[in-house]
Amino acid sequence: MVKLRKIINELTDKDFEQVKSALIEHDSKKFLHLLISYREGNITDDKIKKAVQCTEKSFYVLKSRLLEKVREILVENNKVSEANPLTRYIYQYPRESAIAMLHQLEKTCIENDIPQELINVYSALKKAHYYSDKYYHYSQLYNKQVAYALAFEKAEDLVFNFNKALANYFFSRSDSDKELILFCKREIKNIYSLNQSHRFELLNNFVLIQCQLFANIEQADDESVEDLIKKCELIITNYPKDKLSKYCKLIVDFFWLEYYYKIKQFKKAEQYLWMVDGNSKTWLLYNNYCMSFKYLLTKPQLLCKLNKTEKLKEEQEEIYFDNYDFYTLSMMKFRKSIISIYCGGLNESIHILRDLINGVTLNHFFHFELEIKLTLSYLYIKQKKEGNAQELLSSLTRKINGDKQRGFYQNALLFIKILGLLMDKRKNTVTQTKLNNAIRQFDFFNTGERKILAFLQPEIDSINKNF
Repeated sequence: MVKLRKIINELTDKDFEQVKSALIEHDSKKFLHLLISYREGNITDDKIKKAVQCTEKSFYVLKSRLLEKVREILVENNKVSEANPLTRYIYQYPRESAIAMLHQLEKTCIENDIPQELINVYSALKKAHYYSDKYYHYSQLYNKQVAYALAFEKAEDLVFNFNKALANYFFSRSDSDKELILFCKREIKNIYSLNQSHRFELLNNFVLIQCQLFANIEQADDESVEDLIKKCELIITNYPKDKLSKYCKLIVDFFWLEYYYKIKQFKKAEQYLWMVDGNSKTWLLYNNYCMSFKYLLTKPQLLCKLNKTEKLKEEQEEIYFDNYDFYTLSMMKFRKSIISIYCGGLNESIHILRDLINGVTLNHFFHFELEIKLTLSYLYIKQKKEGNAQELLSSLTRKINGDKQRGFYQNALLFIKILGLLMDKRKNTVTQTKLNNAIRQFDFFNTGERKILAFLQPEIDSINKNF
């Protein structure tokens, strides 16, 4: 390995002493002997092999590992804050040393899957080999890396668009939003099929998982949610140096929370709830990669089912979020109203819901509008403000019957019927049996993608006690 001897001889006195000190610190006697021998320049490999008692094969390994250590120390010692520090390597260092440092950077970028930085590394390696027969090789690597980076950027954009469409669907339940979700799903699958990288696989899995969890979209060739989440965990485990994995791990914990909550394994869901909750201050900033605001609904509902609503009062106030994200902002307000209901603050909940109706345009979010207005109507009736409730319910009934293109909400009409019976019950004109039958009908029809008022179910289940 001629290049090792050459690189060691090209080291500045400062770099040589730092490499030497690092080897002494780690008690690497064989490495140290080889380093000093090559630096002196007049000792043959055969003499060094005898001195360190190495076979031909183990001596080659020794040189290879020393080269790697020298590269690492060189790169660490020569970090700079310039926009493109790699130019400095090419024009200020002997060619072999520069190439050695670039190869170390290449290895680091590959291990950490940093395609943008790897582009700069291959660009520099091209420049370092203009007069070499390796120029074409590094040109090809550069072109390939540029294509990879562009493909990954496109994949991320698709995932971002998917999450926006998914959020829109969550608020509207419209068929047009569902079509857009399916389009994004097909596109991300196509990109993944052309780029077999663990990062592309993670993005593809994130889309597939959320299609099933939040939009009830499961096609014949899709794997189960559980298998997909396990695959994500395996990818994260296999690529511990990937900086993106740190953030993906929390997203995977969120998926476990939503999965176990959906299949009603509430004890298992609680384990993952606290994992996500430990990062609640920054969690809503993950809105590009997943429907992070769903956690705002799941947490109070899960704690209610576990009879632990007192923990909702312990939450910290400061939470980071995207000020431009309409869906998260709306859900943060809506969540406050739900917590107020669970904690007995009906007046506060009414105030929040009225502000939502007045402050948010709900024309394109009929499902969300239904949930807000039906909840508010129910609270009005509890507060004996039947006139306010009747006004809202009449408006909703006209909307449901007047625009069937949105999808027919039989469950909403049945809940409106329940609210009407509650108002009549106060006048002693309705029997308990009739009210119970209406509740059973509502529960029967309140399923599927247009299910409403899941957060209000504890109140619905105890209507007979409350009225």
